[in-house]
Amino acid sequence: LISLIPVAHVEEWHKAVVTVTPDEHVFIGERVTLTCDIQSGGGTQWTYSWYKSNGILTRGEDRSYKDSIRKEFIIQSVTDSDSGVYTCKGQRWYPQSSEVTATVTLTVSLKPKPTLTVNPQHSLYTGDIVTLTCDLKEGTGWEFLWYKYNPAQNSELKSTNTLKVTVDKAGEIKYDCLANRGDYYTKPSDPVKITVKGRPKAVVSIIPDTHVFIGERVTARCDIQGGEGIQWTNSWNKDNLRLIERTYEVYTGNMYQLTISSVKYSDRGVYTCTGQNSDYQNSEISDDVTLTVSVKPKPTLTVNPRNSLYIGDTITLTCDLQKGTDWKFFWYKLDLPLSGEEESTNTLTVTVDEAGEIEYQCKAYREKYYTKPSDPVQITVK
Repeated sequence: LISLIPVAHVEEWHKAVVTVTPDEHVFIGERVTLTCDIQSGGGTQWTYSWYKSNGILTRGEDRSYKDSIRKEFIIQSVTDSDSGVYTCKGQRWYPQSSEVTATVTLTVSLKPKPTLTVNPQHSLYTGDIVTLTCDLKEGTGWEFLWYKYNPAQNSELKSTNTLKVTVDKAGEIKYDCLANRGDYYTKPSDPVKITVKGRPKAVVSIIPDTHVFIGERVTARCDIQGGEGIQWTNSWNKDNLRLIERTYEVYTGNMYQLTISSVKYSDRGVYTCTGQNSDYQNSEISDDVTLTVSVKPKPTLTVNPRNSLYIGDTITLTCDLQKGTDWKFFWYKLDLPLSGEEESTNTLTVTVDEAGEIEYQCKAYREKYYTKPSDPVQITVK
């Protein structure tokens, strides 16, 4: 005995989905494609109808269907009047009749214009890095074109709205940007101008001299040339190693100078400095300056003429010091100063006014530092 059990027919479930390319928010002049997909369509043949505001969409000069089943509706160049609610209706008659619908809202705006910003906005120096941002708040899926003028260069296409640029030349540079998706381009942004200056350079000067002597007070000054009117903080290196806090017992640093109160032989070496301003921009590093440290010097005294001298003759004393510069000189006769003031030259002319053995000495001086005295020189006057 065979019994037949009736089975209820199960209706397939279908859903229509409308997608808009490039976006549901488009701009006057863009090409727009509306596509209707039937999910779980079972691989069967569907035909489509399109409506806007309950009116059926028909072909036109710039409006068309991709093919006879009308799955895609294409608007070659949208206008403001194309804004609205679009409805897709899918129909089939096999294996049984079925109908599904879906809607989408298309928004059409005026051609957009991005806004270009530059960061940082403070004074720029050659070698600095700037970030350009091309801001476009409307729509999605944009790529960005960047333009540089003065000098002009080819545009650069980026998928992101930021571009990092190293400014390599001083002068005024102008940038602008625009966005595109597909064959559609926005208006260009307003141009942004930046002014780039040559990077300031640190210059080291050493007082009293780059050749100093044990025990002298030495001041190294760091001037930022080209950075006038800006507050700079300086850092110092010796033999390519940064001078750090633990050396401040000897080195006292401020924003402009480094002071060694009593120089030692170990302080000899190559010194450089750099400056950094409040915007964390660095100057160029200074050229190397070599500090030479020697033992306390001793000048050599000579007298001319030295022989056959008589009262009233004139002699020239020369206090010779080969090392260092900017010395002043003290002169002594029989251990007493010849005058109460130092002389800026290393020669002294003297008229001998008494007979007998006369002894002269000299020593040099700069910035409160004194050399050893010379060996004494004796002359005989008749």
